[in-house]
This record gives sequence, C-alpha cells and structure tokens, in this order.
Amino acid sequence: MKRCILYIFALLLVSCNGKRQGAMTIESDLTYSSLLKIEEIGEGIALCRIGNPWQQDELLTQYLLVPDSCTGTYAAMAKDIETRYGKSIVISTPLERNTLTSSCHAYLLEQIGALDKIAVICDADYVGYEKVKQRIDAGEISNGGNSMAPNNETILARNSDAIWISPFENLAASYVSSLPIPIIYCADYMESSPLGRAEWMKFYGRLVGEQEKADSLFRVVETAYKNLLSNATNNHRRLLAETPYQATWYVPGGQSTMGILYKDAGYEYPWAEDVHAGSLALSPELVLTKAQDADLWVFKYYADHDYSLSDFLSLNPYFPQFKAAQEGNVYGCNTATNDYYDVTPFRPDILLEALTDIGQCYFSKLK
Repeated sequence: MKRCILYIFALLLVSCNGKRQGAMTIESDLTYSSLLKIEEIGEGIALCRIGNPWQQDELLTQYLLVPDSCTGTYAAMAKDIETRYGKSIVISTPLERNTLTSSCHAYLLEQIGALDKIAVICDADYVGYEKVKQRIDAGEISNGGNSMAPNNETILARNSDAIWISPFENLAASYVSSLPIPIIYCADYMESSPLGRAEWMKFYGRLVGEQEKADSLFRVVETAYKNLLSNATNNHRRLLAETPYQATWYVPGGQSTMGILYKDAGYEYPWAEDVHAGSLALSPELVLTKAQDADLWVFKYYADHDYSLSDFLSLNPYFPQFKAAQEGNVYGCNTATNDYYDVTPFRPDILLEALTDIGQCYFSKLK
C-alpha cells in the first residue's frame, strides 16, 4: 500500500508502555492538551507525541507526519530527526482512506472537509450524524463490524491507509496488529479539559491533509466556549449525572471532561472537588447519600422511544428518592435518536450551550 512506503511498522513502532528514553522535550504548538504535543520541525514535517494516559512519565507513541511532497526532504533529515527525537512511526500524509472505530472522528472529518477520506467505520449502525449515515447507506463508507474486533477483510478490501483506535481497545489492537497499515492511537477521550480534547483535531487535521481547516475550526470552538464560559453564572443548582449500570453508578470525576463542563455551565456538582479525570464507580447508596438533594438530574440512555418520567422512575427503586425526580427536574438524552456521541467530543462549545440552556438541545425534560 502507498502509505507503507515511509515506514517499516515493526521496527519503528514505539511500545504503548515505552519509556521516554533519550527523547528530547519538544516545543508543542498546543495550548490545552495534556497528552498530545505537536512540534513543526521544518519543511512541513510535524512530530506528534502522545503521552501515556495511565503512566505520567511514559510515552504512548510518537508519530512523524511527512507530507507526500516532502519525502525527499525527509530522507535527508531522517537520521538527524531520529537522533534528536527518538524513533517514530513515520506516516505519509495525507491519509486518503481511513478506517475509524469511533463515530466522533467521522463527524470531525466531515467538519474539516475530509468526509471522503473515510473508507470504513466500525459500529456503523450506531452512527447518529446524518451526513455520515448517508455515505454509509450509499456504500461509500463500509461497515467495519464491531469496533472491538474489526473486520480485517473489509479493511483490506477498502485499501485502508490506517486504522484509528482508542488506546483502551486492546482487543481491537490485537485483531488489527497484523495489518500492513499503521494504528493511529486516539487518546483524546482521556483528556480532562474539554478544550484539551477538542484540540486533538489539530492532529487529526494534519493526518488527512486539512491542517488549516482543523486549526480554523478549533479557533471557532475555543472562542465560542470561552464566550459561553464568561457569560455563565453560578445558578446554585446542584446537578446529578447519569444512572447506575447494574449495581454500579458511574459518575464523572471532578477533573473529567464532563465534571469540568458541569462546573463551567454554572452548576454545583457534588463531586466537583474530586481529583479523578475518569469516572467514579459508586454504589447507588453512596450516590443517594451524596446527591439526594440535587435540584437537577441529567442522564443519557439508548432506547427505541423517549422516556417519560414514569418510565424513568420505574427503572430503579432508588430513583424516586431523589429530589430532582420528585420535583420532575429530570432531563434525558436519547442517544438512539440524536448525534450526541458523534458531535459533542470535538464540539464542547455545543455541549456547554446545551447544559447552560438545559432542555433546548440534546437534553429533554421528562414528562
């Protein structure tokens, strides 16, 4: 395949648990991301370094993005670059035919004018964004099967240049590791800052040759988010989030993207002082003790019909004990009928507006 020309994958792959041995610190052009660093090292070539979300002082992987027009220049610089920065996975850009395992990246590529650079998407039945669904229905984007076990035959048949995978999908990575294409590790979901996650669009834009559009879109997102933040007021309403799964209630940690968004929208979040960037696995009893007096309750669900308040209250014997449920201040987002998961990861400004003006977008009051 064309994209294999500039790298020998087995030799250049930086281990997902690789120490940062001998690699110099790079001057990142990014402002908000804590895991991604990008340095333009000259002649259109960019070094993209991804930190390990679970080990602070370790490197997850490192990519060297080399535009097709710079292959000759890179050949002359390759030894010096490796000496200065360490080994990298070398990617020839733009990637023209991508396999995606997450619908949010498909939405992003459409937003920066690169929809035609999606060849395959996994879990296609769950895509909510209409423009992507249309290309799937027309056969222009193939269904790659389960994102945890992608269909290698489909990926090869569509001549994919790369597959984009979230680092937690270890099973998926094992399924595709034998493919003669690079794996793009999308650790954006591990960012705690909403703008930090959105800033990854600068990396993805460079992968598909749409750097200028991606950088421009981020400026729009950043400006809109900051404007909403400056106009937000503390409304002193306590907010409860999500619902239990079986016997465990997963709530956003205080330093998670959603925890920060709740605070930025002006709510008092019961776990605001928590220091975790991921979810907290709690018992329903503990959540009841901590947030029984919450004024407002927001949650996401997937169903073939929109829940009524009575539907919701019947789901769990704990639910009627919460103040928000008793007063009818429960807002649900049925992800089966909208594009929440496609759009909001890279448009935190849209999500912040939805939370600030609750009931107007994505979240509907249960009646």
